[in-house]
Amino acid sequence: MISCRVFHLKYDQFKRHLHKAGLTLQDFARLLDVLPASVSNHKKSGFVPKHYAVMAVLLGHLGDEQMDYRALLQKYGVVFETPPPESAVPTQLKLISSKSR
Repeated sequence: MISCRVFHLKYDQFKRHLHKAGLTLQDFARLLDVLPASVSNHKKSGFVPKHYAVMAVLLGHLGDEQMDYRALLQKYGVVFETPPPESAVPTQLKLISSKSR
């Protein structure tokens, strides 16, 4: 059993892992459907929450292995939806469960 009680990732390491995955902070926020400020606010403390850390490390590892995270997520039923081009809303990635279709 893995204990994650004493687990943290520094904010700069978090950003490095995102970069390895080819993601910006804004991309990561869109992927999780949160505001970019909700992610960047963690810079003040110097650490990110565990769930951000785990996702960033896994995404970074996929980048190290030259694997596209989108293709992997799609393989397991995640569908990426983008708004129509005529939309005035900036293009965002939205995750929709394949079960909701």
